[in-house]
Order: sequence, then structure tokens, then C-alpha cells
Amino acid sequence: MKKYYKLVGYGVVIWIVAYMVATIFVVLNSQNTILAWAITALATLATTFFLARSLNISSVKEILKYAVAWVITGFILDALITTHFTGWGFFMKWNIWVSYALGFAVVLLAAKLKRKAI
Repeated sequence: MKKYYKLVGYGVVIWIVAYMVATIFVVLNSQNTILAWAITALATLATTFFLARSLNISSVKEILKYAVAWVITGFILDALITTHFTGWGFFMKWNIWVSYALGFAVVLLAAKLKRKAI
């Protein structure tokens, strides 16, 4: 059960961090700036990195399922919740797709760095 919590639950935590940081920029009416995107991405990627490191998995092959699950979880939550406020045009923005790809890469990077530290 704990494995599934980390597989899906950590993906939800990552999405919540991204959503909350992005919401701050919406409230400030500056959500469409490069600074807003950069800060949101940085907060999300840092969260992703630390959660991936906490798994104590050093095998890139083994952590691949977490990377895929977390990106899919974020995509599903964006489709169910974010598009309710932004519309489906949300997925037409390049930075959204870059964020998904960077999140995936950061999980793999965390495993690779963990392997080097051992």
C-alpha cells in the first residue's frame, strides 16, 4: 500500500505545489509572465527532486515507473481541475509540456545522482 501512496500520492503532492504557486501568480494577475512560469517550475521541480530522492532508489530503470506515474497524475489533475478554470487551451501552452518533460527528467536525474552518491 505504501508503494501506491508514493506512486500516486507523491504525484498529487507535486501537482498541489505547482497549483498553489501558480495560483499565487493568478491572484497577483501576473500568471502570464516568464517570471511566474520560472518560479512555478522551480518550486515544482525542487519538490519533484526531493520526493524522488526520498524514495531511496538509485536505479533509473526502477524509478522510471515513478516518473511516468507522477507525470500522468499531474496531467489527469490538470485535465480535471486546472482546465475547469482555464479551459482546454491550457494544454496549448508550450511551457506546460516543457514542465511535464522537465518533471520526468528530474525524477531520473535524482535517481542518477543517488546512484553516484552510493
